[in-house]
Amino acid sequence: KNVGMIVSGLLTGILASRVVSGIIGEYLGWRFIFFVAAGMMVICVIIIMRVLPTCRVISKADTVYLMKSLFSLVMEYPQLRISSLRAGIAFGSFLALWTSLAFKMEQAPFFAGNNIVGLFGIMRHSRSSSPASYIGNYVQVLGVKRLNYIGCGLIFAAWFSLYSGQNSYVGIIIGIFIIDIGMQCIQLSNQTTIFSLNPKAANR
Repeated sequence: KNVGMIVSGLLTGILASRVVSGIIGEYLGWRFIFFVAAGMMVICVIIIMRVLPTCRVISKADTVYLMKSLFSLVMEYPQLRISSLRAGIAFGSFLALWTSLAFKMEQAPFFAGNNIVGLFGIMRHSRSSSPASYIGNYVQVLGVKRLNYIGCGLIFAAWFSLYSGQNSYVGIIIGIFIIDIGMQCIQLSNQTTIFSLNPKAANR
């Protein structure tokens, strides 16, 4: 459940930023977005410096050891390699949709601007801030393997909806909603699997 809340927050930020950037970019120009992003990063740095606790500075040797240990973890746990590959493909599919959507929507029959494309990010928040907060409750009930199968099936179903309904708002909106839930199913089941492999290496 806690992992679901974290993933929910991360993905909400990813898609909410598309809504804001789409609207601002349409009326103030795409260059203005970079100034907004730079300003928000400065604000984030200030908040982090004031809110996060002070930690000891790790030595260069510690950093080198931790980075090398990543390769050891990958070699030691086959399930980590499978989960990482599966997560990468799922997120790649997710990004492929959002990268190409703007080019699709600016053509016939839509002729939509960046503001309309950005508003598609709201579609995934129709019931809550993110479905991941609910999906996290069922990881232990369904099991990680079954949740992975469900996630993969939903992603295929989403692309079928996007292909068959590519010239209608309904088909695209349904596809966006389904692919988001499918990707979150895979992400949550993968993270649950990975964190259980070696609790001491959870931060890596």
